[in-house]
Amino acid sequence: MGNFPTPAQLGTPTYRFTQVLQPSFPVPNCTSCGTNNYSVTAIEPNNYDQGVVRSDQTLSSKHSLFERYVYYTAAEIVPSVQSGVSYPQLGHNVSVGDTYLISPTVVNEVRLGYNRAFGFTNEVNPVPGKKLGSVGGAAEH
Repeated sequence: MGNFPTPAQLGTPTYRFTQVLQPSFPVPNCTSCGTNNYSVTAIEPNNYDQGVVRSDQTLSSKHSLFERYVYYTAAEIVPSVQSGVSYPQLGHNVSVGDTYLISPTVVNEVRLGYNRAFGFTNEVNPVPGKKLGSVGGAAEH
């Protein structure tokens, strides 16, 4: 994404900071938005998959069990001018229940559940083809 400026379009910046960051900004392309504005219409892909399995057992007229497992995975990319942010996710959920009828007025019920969710933020290609810290000799940490 983005129409990146050539050195001829930019001229020679005088400050080292500007020399490092200037190639990261696209050339203005929107004449109807005023001067020096950049406009882009980007797509925002979102992929989500989920599966559920449930099982119910009646062991006797007084005793029953259920089990459930849920799995999901998702990937969403939110674009910006020349890069984007990726939000991958992964999750697991397990539920188990046991119900036992002790007497007509007393019920023993136990339910257990476990949930594990994993998600983080990934920057996607902040400067195409380059690591920003390595541009212009800046040290990476």
